[in-house]
Amino acid sequence: MLVPTLTAYPLSAENTSPSPTPANVLSAEKWQRVDASVNRALSWLASQQLADGSFPTLPEGQPGVTCLCALAFMAHGHGPQDGVYGRRVERAIEFALSCQKQNGLIGLTAPDGPQIDRDVEHTIGNCNAYNHGIASLTLAETYGAARPSLSPRIERAIEKALVASLQMQRWPKDRPADRGGRRYLNDYDSVDADLSVSGWELKFLRASRNAGFNVPE
Repeated sequence: MLVPTLTAYPLSAENTSPSPTPANVLSAEKWQRVDASVNRALSWLASQQLADGSFPTLPEGQPGVTCLCALAFMAHGHGPQDGVYGRRVERAIEFALSCQKQNGLIGLTAPDGPQIDRDVEHTIGNCNAYNHGIASLTLAETYGAARPSLSPRIERAIEKALVASLQMQRWPKDRPADRGGRRYLNDYDSVDADLSVSGWELKFLRASRNAGFNVPE
């Protein structure tokens, strides 16, 4: 097992400049304990996956929760073609793809149709803003590592998801401070952007651009 090298640079007493001598944050023994804990957690997570590739949660939380589980495997180096958990990740991706609507939104309970319908219940509007951002990011992160037979489906899904994400960013804002951000699908009170939804979307846009998709400046 390779032990990660995570270092900290202590500040000197005289000023706030980092000391040139790095200090290990964790010992090799503690890194081994962390790694063992992560492996046990991923093993348990794998045991929870359902036959359709999803991970258990309320319908309103799909496929966001499933994609967060996929990201957990990927963060530990298990991509779609990995021999240990690769098929788990692939099945989660296939489930996420099945949740995309005609309008580009990725959400099991998201409104369908050629255009995004904002006249939805708050629970639907709230949850599916997160579902879309998290699932879209996961697809963008897996695109380059997916097997050739799956890559075209992911590519089409990302292109549709980008259209939806950019449309959501351009919705009219009640406050100048909210320009450039995103919030819920439904028009909820006078606040039209928040940091959590906007953050997931920004990560999706960055990952898509890294993967070679056309993302406007």
